[in-house]
Amino acid sequence: MAQLDVCVPLHPRNLICAGMNYRKHVLDFFQDEEERAGWADRLDKRAKDGLSFMFSKPVGAITTAEADIEIPHGVEMLDWEIELVAVIGRKAWRVDRSEALDYVAGYTIGNDISARDLMPRDDVQPGLHDFFGGKSGPGFNPIGPFILPSRFVPDPQKLHLTLRLNGQIMQDEGAEDMIDSVAKLIEFASSRTILYPGDLISTGSPSGNAKLHNRYLKDGDVIEGEIPQIGRQLLRFRREAVISKPKMVTVEA
Repeated sequence: MAQLDVCVPLHPRNLICAGMNYRKHVLDFFQDEEERAGWADRLDKRAKDGLSFMFSKPVGAITTAEADIEIPHGVEMLDWEIELVAVIGRKAWRVDRSEALDYVAGYTIGNDISARDLMPRDDVQPGLHDFFGGKSGPGFNPIGPFILPSRFVPDPQKLHLTLRLNGQIMQDEGAEDMIDSVAKLIEFASSRTILYPGDLISTGSPSGNAKLHNRYLKDGDVIEGEIPQIGRQLLRFRREAVISKPKMVTVEA
């Protein structure tokens, strides 16, 4: 095992992510009971008839399931988000949710690493979030270790996700808490763009990210993310070294 090199199980053309897709995760943002109740109704309506919320992430952020990831210089709010990832098996365009799972080749594990302090962009528009700026860093999307063929997953909503930080459980929830199911996410994504074999649909993250715990990633932290049927990720974090710029030297003729 010491000689085993863990590789990325595939290199996708597209990495499409669902945002705010676990019910408890969304409701955790609201402390007022009346406000929580109002949002619970909104989430129920979205789950039934509403549009999914999705965004693209650059494939340059992908790394292996066992990786050393640098905390970028100046970032103090690096967050974790374990996710179930669906791997598209055939070209999909305007697929109905009733048939969407037929387009899935298999499932793997992802982690939507996010620099929260790089996301707010009030200089552009108050309240605007820069998903590209906060989620695109090297290693910000570990994938793998394995792809479990879809024939072994009759219902992806029955899978369970667990994330530990330095051995302590931080996220521990079933995919049944998704607002939009895997099938609905594929329906929505394929209504906006063509999905190709190997494309990844990252389906959102359950409650328990760094903001909820008020504890962001630090130098030396280790994350273990697991979906038992699929495998386990092991991610080690270290602070990026500050590289000093060379001084300009003027040479007289």
